[in-house]
Amino acid sequence: MSFFVWIGNLLSAPSIFSICAANLLASLLFALAHLPGIYQMKTPVTKTILFYSFTMNLLVGLICGWLYWQNGLAAAIICHMLFHLVWYSFEKFIFRFPIKNEV
Repeated sequence: MSFFVWIGNLLSAPSIFSICAANLLASLLFALAHLPGIYQMKTPVTKTILFYSFTMNLLVGLICGWLYWQNGLAAAIICHMLFHLVWYSFEKFIFRFPIKNEV
């Protein structure tokens, strides 16, 4: 996010818009970077799972970006770790994906 804020500030005067745009762009890249992990799951990859993964990672990216902007890197890292802990438990015990047959 810092890189995108820096670029935005080079192109125009520093503003809240450049920070929000940088957060959105960094969150989009964060969500796209997590998509290859779906293919390592033991479940068929569907459009629903792709949409779910993209939107959840986009949401986490926006929240972590806001935390980074307001409170620093440690807050964003802790949020990311806690999200993984909570969401893993949710997926494992509540929202169970169908498992592929292993060969």
